[in-house]
Amino acid sequence: MPENETIDALLKRAKAAQQAVADYSQKQIDKVIAAIGWEVYNDDNIQQLAELAVSETGMGNVEDKKKKHKNKILGVLDDTLGKQSVGLIEHDVKKKIRKYAKPVGVVGALTPVTNPTATPGSNAVAILKGRNAVIFAPHPRAKKASKLAVVMMREGLRKVGAPEDLVQIVEEPSIEKTNELMQKVDLVMATGGGAMVKAAYSSGTPAYG
Repeated sequence: MPENETIDALLKRAKAAQQAVADYSQKQIDKVIAAIGWEVYNDDNIQQLAELAVSETGMGNVEDKKKKHKNKILGVLDDTLGKQSVGLIEHDVKKKIRKYAKPVGVVGALTPVTNPTATPGSNAVAILKGRNAVIFAPHPRAKKASKLAVVMMREGLRKVGAPEDLVQIVEEPSIEKTNELMQKVDLVMATGGGAMVKAAYSSGTPAYG
């Protein structure tokens, strides 16, 4: 296993990237998520992602993949852009309680074979909105398609001067690597079947399934 592909190496880069944006303003982080969202929303890139997802997994068809991409990415951007995720996010005057948002850190995100490109795209937007970094653990049968989505989002980060290592992927996924990732990150986000979600909740790390 190449040195740069070890979970520890990915985590080291993710932590450095996350710390670099931990003090980003709301305007800065919204620029970041708009940039990565656009890379997996524009027609040319969606066409490539859809074609690779279908050819690699043998599941679905290109036109349906394109529609799903448009809906998921546009939906999550609509839900997140302009919403408060930095600093004071809630103030209960009556109870005299103020809530402030802070990053979780590094999120490990498990993605399904059924949706290997749109899920990383929508998850990355939501995760980076909180000024976090993400490392994706793709399904082995969809690793090429998921990697292409990550490559595109990293290009978006580069264009706005943000650390590209905010978005990374385990290029050669395995059960062992995924388990190690889940144990070492700050939060797990698992999208998939019951077995995957159960594994995430059993990892010993806070998880959303």
